[in-house]
Parts: sequence; structure tokens; C-alpha cells
Amino acid sequence: MSQQIWRLNGPGHAFLYLLDYAPDRNANRRICGVGSDELNYRAAADAVEMRVTGAVYPKSTGSIQWTDPEGGFRAFVTRAGKFRVLQVNWLNDAERAAAIRTYGPITP
Repeated sequence: MSQQIWRLNGPGHAFLYLLDYAPDRNANRRICGVGSDELNYRAAADAVEMRVTGAVYPKSTGSIQWTDPEGGFRAFVTRAGKFRVLQVNWLNDAERAAAIRTYGPITP
């Protein structure tokens, strides 16, 4: 596994991280994200949702996740201790195929 972590300048504690694991059929190989104790949770969720779905919808849950099978990733916004985390996990081949079967386009 390789990892790169950078501390971001600004108020509070914020980090950008990139993780790259050895290829594995059953695990996410590449992960990137931002963790911050000052991140505006709602704004982060809205930004990811706009990118993935093209719209922003009302939210009522603490953690939010989106899956884009065609793009090959899963994105989520959640809390981990004092940090709010915005993370993208690239899907491996098995996960991507399963997501396409599950979330693929609905044809009339």
C-alpha cells in the first residue's frame, strides 16, 4: 500500500489523502478524500451530489453515499470522530459489475 497525506492550510485541521492498495478483487484499490474538523458538511454533500446526480436533494441523514457504476466510483460524506470526511472509493471490477447490474439504467 502507498499513501500520501497532506495537511491543508486554513482554519482547523484538514487533510487531503490518497491511498493506493495492491490490486485485490475484493477491495477498493484507490481511495482519496478530505478530512476536516471545519468542513461544511452540507456544502460538501451538496457538491458531491451535484457532481454525481446533476441535482441537489433535501437530506435528512448523517451520512450520505452515492454510487456511479459507469464512472466506477462510490462517493460519500460522513463523520469520523471530530472530522467530517468527503471520500471517493474507486470500484474494483467485481464491485463495478455488481453496481451496474444493481443500479444500471432502467429501460422501458
